[in-house]
Amino acid sequence: MQYSELCNELNNFLREETPLSAIKDCFSLYWNEVQEKGDTDENIAKVEILQIAVEAYENGHFSIEDLRETIVHYSSGAKQFIKELMELRQRVTELETPQNEFNRIEEELKSSEEQLKLLFDFATDAYYFSDLKGNFIDGNRASEKLSGYKREEFINKSFLKLNLLPPDQIPKATAILVKNAMGESTGPDEFIVSRKDNTQVLVELRTYPAKIKGQSLLLGIARDITERKKLDQVRSQFIDKATHELRMPLISIKGYINYINSGKLGSLPGVIKTSVEVVKRNIDQLLYLTDLLDIQQIESGELHLELVDLNLSEIIDICMKDIKDFINEKKQKLHLEIPNGLLMIRGDPIRLRQAIMNILHNATMFTPEDGTITLSVEVEDNVIHIQVSDTGIGIRKEDLKRIFQPFDDIKKPTYFRGANLGLSVTKGLIEAHGGKIWVHSEGEGKGATFIFTLPRLREK
Repeated sequence: MQYSELCNELNNFLREETPLSAIKDCFSLYWNEVQEKGDTDENIAKVEILQIAVEAYENGHFSIEDLRETIVHYSSGAKQFIKELMELRQRVTELETPQNEFNRIEEELKSSEEQLKLLFDFATDAYYFSDLKGNFIDGNRASEKLSGYKREEFINKSFLKLNLLPPDQIPKATAILVKNAMGESTGPDEFIVSRKDNTQVLVELRTYPAKIKGQSLLLGIARDITERKKLDQVRSQFIDKATHELRMPLISIKGYINYINSGKLGSLPGVIKTSVEVVKRNIDQLLYLTDLLDIQQIESGELHLELVDLNLSEIIDICMKDIKDFINEKKQKLHLEIPNGLLMIRGDPIRLRQAIMNILHNATMFTPEDGTITLSVEVEDNVIHIQVSDTGIGIRKEDLKRIFQPFDDIKKPTYFRGANLGLSVTKGLIEAHGGKIWVHSEGEGKGATFIFTLPRLREK
């Protein structure tokens, strides 16, 4: 197709007699003709500018009026058309560059959004967004699995309406919402979550304040720790039983070793005394480790109690039998003052025996020969008072306030060395049973009285 024929077709296009697709074909035919037969530089320049104008029109960068103005300049010389060609190309480039940049940014944002959505949806922890009233706005797949509800079932509903939390934990959840409203992050906090099928899971929750499209929201991250807690409980129970089975024979051995070392049975030959000291150090080390395990569990809140309804009188009777040999060896007197009838409490029999034995051992250890130890029990309304008194070395006034603190260096007999962990453990055990413990002494040489309470179990 020659230049003149191309111009005719362009005019027909302006008169809407030739479609745009046909015009594009005309350009292809013209360039084929140029390849075979050539054309003047002026005509080639004109066709280039015309083709760019048509493409600009097709892409929406030129209006039909822009195209008409371009055709009007056909009568100009080749140099003018070349100049206009460069200007037109520059104009098209300027128009296309912002659009291309916008498209690139839009694609990057779309890609980033898709990546974040994937991370959100496939995270192993339950991620959710809610408003500051506790109404859920969005959640991932893990949140569906954790709650038992499909996303469409919990969106725009609050944790109250879904009954996700037991009544006693609602104030705690409300306090977290208040902190989020003040811009504070929270957690980790533990909650019991009631699922759709009424099963319960233990959850560790962290929350973070967020602002999205001008709306104040919170991002919650919840982790199911049910299995972890079960494993912790199994581990705790194992440690409890292992330390108890280890502690009782060690305490018995230690009592006899201390008595031998006191010189009450006569002086020991040098070699035997050295060997006994080695035995004592190793026993002390083992007991120290068992006490440390107890203290760690008490302070971390991981102490496990096997609570049952029991008669405290039976526990006291067992302790009296366990301590009898120590009492007899030191020629001490033991008085028991206990009311008739049942002393029903709810407690862990092993741990209560441990606590009472710790107090009795202290009494025998710090009371000289021919001294007296008295264990008495009184019942007052809903509380049982247990009191262990001795006529021993007593406690200095300045030591009374720290007698239950571990590692405190309070004054002891020269033959006794220890980190004072036993009484610290005893305090933790009594308090774990809902009781209290304290000590009274008039001073050195005037004996001591340990008193502790336990909640009484009313007869049904």
